[in-house]
Amino acid sequence: MPFQFKMKNTPTCIYIFWLALASSNQFINAIIWNGNTVDLAPVFCDISSRIIIAVNIAIPAASLCMMRHLYNVLSLRAMQWSAAQKRRELYINLAIGLGIPILSILSYYMVQTSRYAIFEDIGCDSATSKAALSILFQTSWPLFVGVVTSVYCVLILHHSAKNYAEVRLYLKTADTKQYIRLAILALINIIATISLSLWIIIVEVQPENLGPWLGWAAEHADWDDIFVVTYEEWNSCLSQASRWFTPMCAFIFFAFFGFSNEMWAGYGRSFHAASSKIHSWASWVRGTPKRAEQSVLPIQSGKGPSDLPMYHTSQSTRHSLASAFLPDFSFAPFDSAISLEEKYPTSSAGTLSVGSLSWDEYLADRDLLSRPATTYHFSPLDDSMQSFSYTQGQIPQI
Repeated sequence: MPFQFKMKNTPTCIYIFWLALASSNQFINAIIWNGNTVDLAPVFCDISSRIIIAVNIAIPAASLCMMRHLYNVLSLRAMQWSAAQKRRELYINLAIGLGIPILSILSYYMVQTSRYAIFEDIGCDSATSKAALSILFQTSWPLFVGVVTSVYCVLILHHSAKNYAEVRLYLKTADTKQYIRLAILALINIIATISLSLWIIIVEVQPENLGPWLGWAAEHADWDDIFVVTYEEWNSCLSQASRWFTPMCAFIFFAFFGFSNEMWAGYGRSFHAASSKIHSWASWVRGTPKRAEQSVLPIQSGKGPSDLPMYHTSQSTRHSLASAFLPDFSFAPFDSAISLEEKYPTSSAGTLSVGSLSWDEYLADRDLLSRPATTYHFSPLDDSMQSFSYTQGQIPQI
């Protein structure tokens, strides 16, 4: 549906809409009334029975819209349409694909004997009178639409044979496979619709199945009496064919359009989006969100170019064993970095002091003057002391 809607293919969108609605309705009915005829959902049956009435004519009407679309394309009329003509064609397709089914629902009330009927294993269905008027208002509609669709099919074949060169030139520059699939699908629907409609009409015109129309009051006298039919009563070849008509149309449509290159591309995008959502959800459940990349920013400790750079990361500071024996040279945060001179100011004589003690007093107090010098190697990726090594000699006096 999204691809056909993007291509502004109104006839195919109408066809998909009615197939989806009919299949969903039939699926729900088959589940609820599997092996029983109990009136479980009266309101749902009121809606469901009218959907069935609409679908009986909606699928042939959608096939008519598709055949008209093919005729307009192959006759090259659509190439010369203005915006107003395209809008008018849209209204015509909506009138055929949606207006005719709605009109059939309204006419159904003329021959409706009760609210609905319940068939075992099928579900809710229409309760149509056996009067001859029901053939005019209900049964003959799909046959009439199928005949009109067949006329368009003949016109397409005639125009293609008459203007073969122009049609062939156009098909070279257009999506030929798309039109071929539409044509074959419409032909199959024509054959199935006309055959099934003729079969139903022939059965209904039999003397034992046909009666007079008794009038408005008589036809609606038993309005609240729900007609119940068991599986043994309705099971026949005609009933089974009517039951499987909609699923057959859905399977055929998917066989023609569900494996095209455009649909495979759409399947790939949908699968990728679904897998990304599932992966994000699984990561959230496990509580292991993605680790943010840690950036390292060099920060100049002072104003002069010779000052050593200071490094800041988002990690918390880790303290090593050596940090317990040395002054606090920990790095300041990014927004509050200070220079070494500001943290350990020098005296007026130019010697480095730690608090109120000079550097020599500080080292002597900690008995560090007699110890071997220790060289610390700092890594710019970590603000802790990664390793240290001993060198010979004494710490020089400052």
